[in-house]
Order: sequence, then structure tokens, then C-alpha cells
Amino acid sequence: MKKVLLLAVVFALVPLVVSASTPTCTNATFTGKVVESISPDLKGKPVEVVMQQVGNKCVRNAKIGNDTEEWTTIDDKTLVQKEFGPDGKVATTYTALYENGKYNIKCDAARKNCDAGIDSRNNWTLTLSPDTNTFTYTVYGVDSAKKADPNAPILKRHEFVLHKKQ
Repeated sequence: MKKVLLLAVVFALVPLVVSASTPTCTNATFTGKVVESISPDLKGKPVEVVMQQVGNKCVRNAKIGNDTEEWTTIDDKTLVQKEFGPDGKVATTYTALYENGKYNIKCDAARKNCDAGIDSRNNWTLTLSPDTNTFTYTVYGVDSAKKADPNAPILKRHEFVLHKKQ
């Protein structure tokens, strides 16, 4: 009986250990820069992200140089990204769905059309380090100039690396 009870306790704690080892959101401000980009004017720009858990959503308000974006993940399954214009209004919104460790742009296969006209090969990773001190935002896709080539290689388009503001 003691062994059965011990096993029940162990199995009850396993999900807590797994979820505790892979955080996806924390209430904090992160600062850093664009460390890699295919856009020369973007590389090196300062980035600040205010991350906040709001119910089942993780909202990340990003300031990239003078540009503003919002990256919201819902239940760690859907990414909704909004890009704001200079007037503060939403200029572009697109959705990506989580699969195999990354968020893939949402597309309507029948119409061969993706949110905001983005190439169907684009995907994102949003990674928070286990100690929650480092946040990395990475965009993968094809070079815009090679978008028409179905065999164009997937490359790292942008990578932002940020550290928790102390």
C-alpha cells in the first residue's frame, strides 16, 4: 500500500517538475538588441520587451528602436503578433500556430494565402531561459528576394537576445 501511495505522489509531481523546468512567461522587463538580422538597418538596434502573464496569455510588448510590436502567446499554442504604425494603431496582425517547437505562420492552404501576406515558410521561436533571465526571439524564413523560389533555403532572418532588467 505504501508503494502504491508513493507512486501516486511521484506521478502527481512529475507534471509540476516538467512545467517548472520549462518556463514560457514571467512578469519582467527585458533589454537587449537585435544580434542578427538580414536587414542591415535592424541589426544592432536596441530592444526592450515588457513581458506579463495575463490569464492564459503571455503578452510581450516590444520596442525595437522606434518601432512597436506586441507578441502574445495564448496557452503556448498560438502566437498573435501585432505591428504598430507611427500613429500607434495596429498596422499588421498575423497569427502563428505552435507545432514541433516553433510557431508556424497561419495559412489558408486552399487559397495559398497566409496572414499579412507572409511567406508560408516563416516561423518563430520565443524562448525564455530556465532561470527566466534571458529571452530570445528568433524569426526563420526565406530571404525576401527569393520568396518566389519554392526551393529557397530557410535561414535565420532575425534574432533578438534580451536580458532581464535588474
